Amino acid sequence: MTLVLTQTAAEVLRVIAYHAMVDGHGVVTTALARMAAARTDPVWALPVLGRGAAETRYRFLRLPRPPDEPPVEPSFRYAAELREARWRAAAGAGEEPLVMPDPVWGKEFCAALDRAESVAVGRWLGMPELLFGLLDGPDTAPAWQRLHAGGFAADTTPYAPYFAGAEPLGAIETREAATTPWVSRVLGRFREPATGGPIFVMLEQEARRQAVRLGHDVVQSSTVLLAILGLDEQMRLTDCHFTGRYWRTNDGAARLAARGLTLEAARRAAEPIVLERAAPPSGDPARPMFGAGTPADPVWTREAIALLTEAGRVARRNGAKAYGTTHIVAALAETPAPAAQRLLAVVG
Repeated sequence: MTLVLTQTAAEVLRVIAYHAMVDGHGVVTTALARMAAARTDPVWALPVLGRGAAETRYRFLRLPRPPDEPPVEPSFRYAAELREARWRAAAGAGEEPLVMPDPVWGKEFCAALDRAESVAVGRWLGMPELLFGLLDGPDTAPAWQRLHAGGFAADTTPYAPYFAGAEPLGAIETREAATTPWVSRVLGRFREPATGGPIFVMLEQEARRQAVRLGHDVVQSSTVLLAILGLDEQMRLTDCHFTGRYWRTNDGAARLAARGLTLEAARRAAEPIVLERAAPPSGDPARPMFGAGTPADPVWTREAIALLTEAGRVARRNGAKAYGTTHIVAALAETPAPAAQRLLAVVG
């Protein structure tokens, strides 16, 4: 079973990938990972690994990239998480040159994730577990004892990348506290007309993320369905819910579940489905959301664009100003979406 990454563990994976690409490491090793963890995480990693680990950035061997070896073995349980970490690192590098744009996640690092999983309690793969996996030498036991003797809190804050910016826009709120209404109204105006509202803004990014996790270079109509399920999973993990104006038009995940789709089953089935091609670039100002944001981003297919465009028409016919996942699922009956239909046929 693949465990759920915590926010800190996901950030450490991103920084590991960043250092591999920027510093020219052809293979991600546990030594590189320990350095990145110590530089990134002051709560768990730095006290256990020590400041010396954080200062080894330029002091250990840079292994060449093995020829004809994929960045990560496709059958590895955490392949999706490692693909995403590399994508986020490349997107966040900005103008910094990537010396090694496609490093290999080495066998010893993948074995470290297996070790981390072996000591996990519950569904979370957090920093204590990740550190246990990375400590593969004679110092493992003393360091693990320091970690637990230090009284560190458990790491259970889930990685949910597209909800930090949604709350101020008024699309979601936590169970504990509602968003301030005037903030929602002011910021929400900037998101409504061109992109269909904040839900479609989040959905665009989640669709790219799901494409990356599958190892695809395009966002197909099937990927849009994964994005709907992925956003729903993030909401459950973070105990969030849609605000009043959005919940009525965002039951797409429930509708897909009623047709037999679960996120894990859909991901497995979607990986070999590649039926749609990238749409050509467009300067159309009405389509700002469908271009690749960075060279590392997957691009949208014609069919995926047509599906969201049709969802907008469905929303307008029903008098909705802000489009939602309900309209996307309804649009499946209105426009050709071969990849989405294949996914529904296989899983639904």
